[in-house]
Amino acid sequence: MANAEVCPRPSPTAALDLEAGDRTLLLMAVGSATRVMNAGLACPDWPLCYGQLVPSQQMNLRVFLEWFHRLDAMVIGLMAIALAAQAWWCRRDLPRWLPWATTGALALIVVQGGLGGLTVTQLLRFDIVTAHLGAALAFFLTLLVMGLGLMPYQGLGTAGKLPFWGLLASGLVYLQCLLGALVGSRWAAHQCLGTAELCQVMNSHLIGVVPPTLVTLLLMLAVWRTPALHPYLRRLANAMGGCSRPKFYWGSSPSDCGSRSNP
Repeated sequence: MANAEVCPRPSPTAALDLEAGDRTLLLMAVGSATRVMNAGLACPDWPLCYGQLVPSQQMNLRVFLEWFHRLDAMVIGLMAIALAAQAWWCRRDLPRWLPWATTGALALIVVQGGLGGLTVTQLLRFDIVTAHLGAALAFFLTLLVMGLGLMPYQGLGTAGKLPFWGLLASGLVYLQCLLGALVGSRWAAHQCLGTAELCQVMNSHLIGVVPPTLVTLLLMLAVWRTPALHPYLRRLANAMGGCSRPKFYWGSSPSDCGSRSNP
């Protein structure tokens, strides 16, 4: 009884999970800004910044971006620890898969943090930078799946093959994100447009957009052709379609190519 009184129901646990997901999305956005601003080494040491917790004397925009990126990562790490501890302590009141999923998420954020340190100590080596983003994306997806699994959703048994298409689309988008990270970490667009080098890397990213786009369109078509689909799934599909259009526009616009070609 005491354990049941202390432990929250799935909805508060889902709230903590989704809050960590929100912060992870912010973390990746700040990390992207750090990369665009060429501020990855604005703090030359790790885990401190200029040997301090808050480098007030050296603080400028680039230092702030790198410092805040690390701060947000630390907060997310603490949230991952709290989420895993809560899931194991309250495992009798939560789905059986959740403690193991939170443990996996915690392992991912530890790996992601370690790769973050290596990006500094190894002077932004491109393979480590790419793996750093890949671990962050995997952690974010894990949080997202856990949060959706904790939602008060009752399936209607009409999804058909949608789980397969959804999983395939997610995997292809993940691989495309890794290719994009590789292009960014090697400044491949700048090299290709300026000196005709690394064009294979940039072209692989450009060509690689085709498979996830086609599978995503097939997924949305399948959703629209399933009249008895649960409204919750239909809203998720509509949100996916809404996010796909600006992403495709920004990825293919001349301004995007120009921004990539000027480090």
